[in-house]
Amino acid sequence: MRVLTFICLILCTGLFAQDALKIKYGKQTKYDISQKIIETNKDLAEALRKAMQDITDYELVVYNNEAQFVFVEKIKNDQTEMSEGSSIIVTFGMPDEKVYSNYNTGITFRSFTANGKYTLIKSELPTYEWELTRETKEILGIKVRKAIIKSENKEETAWYAPQITYKAGPEDVWGLPGLILEYQVDRKTSKGIRTTHIFAQEIEQLDANLVNIEKPDESKAISPEQYKEETEAYMKKLKEMYSQGVDTSD
Repeated sequence: MRVLTFICLILCTGLFAQDALKIKYGKQTKYDISQKIIETNKDLAEALRKAMQDITDYELVVYNNEAQFVFVEKIKNDQTEMSEGSSIIVTFGMPDEKVYSNYNTGITFRSFTANGKYTLIKSELPTYEWELTRETKEILGIKVRKAIIKSENKEETAWYAPQITYKAGPEDVWGLPGLILEYQVDRKTSKGIRTTHIFAQEIEQLDANLVNIEKPDESKAISPEQYKEETEAYMKKLKEMYSQGVDTSD
């Protein structure tokens, strides 16, 4: 019912940029499972196949020139049984994953917890060189237009709503003359095509007085380069532990 009310407001008013909005997105990731995993770990391969059928939920709150995109955790009851009696559960996304974007400053923050460590990364919003097309369709009853970016190893497609004059979108995708309601990226990898598809499931107007988009604590942020160095060091340590045995001296 809220979706229908919102569509009516879009058709009847022109005050879209002043509205505080919440957009519920689904996200699905698909890729080719390596032959090595299929042959050596059938349980993991089956869990990966099930995970790729799942739709992960996210919410985007956007107001003025700020946006916050957050992971919405769901209770997961299904699991893949292993022959030993234990189970493997594979999910995409992290329970505390959050992306904050400021379209005035051109800065974005991504935060998450992995391997027991909280990480906050500060970077510039990416530059998207969109090519606008004349192709249209409807999403949630809203007319949207197609924009694309093509490169040698990647193809990106976005569907944006010119009636909703935010230049925001899911994650750190942005830069179109209207809110992005659907986004897909197809990447060529050594193992085949990896596809990420994000699509709006519901749109809700919010009371602007109750919207609270929190800018992360910049003093705790690291750069993408620092994160890359830390990740490489961590992977190197893991490799040494598995090749030489776990070091328990720490």
